[in-house]
Amino acid sequence: MFGVFLLALIIVLGFGLTYHFIPDLISYGSHSKTPFSPFYFSIVTFTTLGFGDVTPNGVGGEMIVSLQVISGYLTLGLLISILANKVARRS
Repeated sequence: MFGVFLLALIIVLGFGLTYHFIPDLISYGSHSKTPFSPFYFSIVTFTTLGFGDVTPNGVGGEMIVSLQVISGYLTLGLLISILANKVARRS
């Protein structure tokens, strides 16, 4: 299970670095950008919270964000599967 959390951390950091080094992928609107902003957006996107204060820019941004959302769903599915197996084995 630690591996799933490590995978999630790597995905969030990887996409956060992508948003940091390619800043045109996302739009901050009226919010000021801080050094943590790309990672904040990555966490919000990965967990599918989607506050809407930071949004993808253009087709490239939408594609990258879509990949992150899909990876978030798959990672959550993996975590649920592992937890369900652990519960089933205890019964």
